[in-house]
Amino acid sequence: MKRAFLKRPLTLYRLGTLLLLTFSLTGGKILTPGEIMWQESVLYRIEGHQFQQQGNLEQAATAYRKAVTVNPSYAEAYNDLGVVLESMEDFSHAEEAYQTALKFKPDLASAHSNLALLYEETNRVKEAAVHWGARVRLGPPDGAWVIKAREKLMKYQCAVPETVVEKTAKKAKEIRLAIEVGKAHLEGKQYDKAIAEFERALKMDPTNGEAARLLRLAKTRAQQDQSRQVRELEAAQGRVREEAGTLQRKEQARKAEIERERFQREQLKGVQKQKAQETVKQMQEIEEARKAEIERERFQKEQLKRVQKQKAQETVKQMKEIDEARKKAADAERKAQEAESQRMIEAAKRIEAEKRVEEVEKRVAVEEKVREKEKVTRQWEEAKRQAAEAERRSKIARKAAEAARMAASAADQTYQAARQTVEAARETEAMVKQAGVTHQEAVKVPAQIAVPVKKSTAAPPAKRPAPAPPASASAEAQAIAREIIKERSKVQGQTEKELNRRAVAATREDRYQDAADIYKQILILDPGNRSAKQGLERAQKALAKEAR
Repeated sequence: MKRAFLKRPLTLYRLGTLLLLTFSLTGGKILTPGEIMWQESVLYRIEGHQFQQQGNLEQAATAYRKAVTVNPSYAEAYNDLGVVLESMEDFSHAEEAYQTALKFKPDLASAHSNLALLYEETNRVKEAAVHWGARVRLGPPDGAWVIKAREKLMKYQCAVPETVVEKTAKKAKEIRLAIEVGKAHLEGKQYDKAIAEFERALKMDPTNGEAARLLRLAKTRAQQDQSRQVRELEAAQGRVREEAGTLQRKEQARKAEIERERFQREQLKGVQKQKAQETVKQMQEIEEARKAEIERERFQKEQLKRVQKQKAQETVKQMKEIDEARKKAADAERKAQEAESQRMIEAAKRIEAEKRVEEVEKRVAVEEKVREKEKVTRQWEEAKRQAAEAERRSKIARKAAEAARMAASAADQTYQAARQTVEAARETEAMVKQAGVTHQEAVKVPAQIAVPVKKSTAAPPAKRPAPAPPASASAEAQAIAREIIKERSKVQGQTEKELNRRAVAATREDRYQDAADIYKQILILDPGNRSAKQGLERAQKALAKEAR
């Protein structure tokens, strides 16, 4: 028959080396073909380990395949092959290699660990838990892999099996306990129970000499106790015969006593019947009082339900008012920014008009030029008037923005008051539950009063680039433009700070969807805000975790 390892013939040098190594290891003993094949598979595995340490995974996998080809039942080589294939991301063949290793050697602990890790990477948690359990059973209790396997099983909320060492210790403890309990029964002269305990100990460990010795002692003492009981029984029978005559005389006296007791019982029965009738009457009165109490509790619960419903409606109304105030604040902010932009444009026009006035003044030489100068002067006055008007509008817009911010602050305070109202309603519901409400139709208090929080649909104002002053603008115009840009940056920074505060508060209260929306608004204002990006990622991860 053609052997598996001859599918790829060995070179003369390797064959000689193998035979020399085998001859030296066996002390000159001639090996059988099966032993030679086993030695060759071991050499292939060693070669695979060397390639694997060098990072040459392809050649390592080839060496491991040669090892299992020569020795098809070489479980350790299948396990090593699975590790290399998994490193090469060939998960299907890696799983097949691990399973083959466990097929030939079911107690190979490393294969169970590798297969469990592979199943975890492919999100097959139930199958991973099976192999983690096998890893716990096969390893020592204080082993690193056993500790890790227990942590995994507790994470998956699966039962943690006992290791072989733990089972052996538990069995020894049960045997010791059975022997000690048997000794206690033996000292208490409860020989049947002592024999049962010693036999249970021998059933768990037939080689236990102490249990066997105590079992023989218990049986001997049981036989002695049985003989003593027979003698005592014979003596008791004699005493019984002597006492029989005395009992017969006492029987007649007892019958007379029984007749007297029967008469007394009949009299007592009449008294008890009368007391029972009185007790029934009292129970009826108690039942009527209990029904009245239940009716009063039902009325109180209905009143409480109406109060809670009214509070919930008021809370919804307050939340709507908060949303309207937030919308007004956003509109006022947008109008303020538009007024700022308009003021910058008017300022640029005024600067341009001043420039034209200066040029015209230089060219004025004749009377006709004077009229042109007057015309330009009128234009300059008009530009100054328009700039003043723009300044006035800007002041009005800033005041409107300040009022909007104050309205938003008041809306936040109203929102906090609404939240306190909701918390009070929840505490009232908890008090009702603690009071022992059990009638479902009497009390239908919801588990929590859901207060709809209407999200603002108005997008935050996007950044608008400030118009750059012309190259020939005067120093005054440039200063005005810089002041406008500075004021806009300050307003934007305050807006981002307020949004960030609200996002942090929403994250602390586990409102991850609200936090994600607020972080998106911050990124619209400032796309380079790193803290907003990180907060958005955390909120999205929390939402994904809740979805799972």
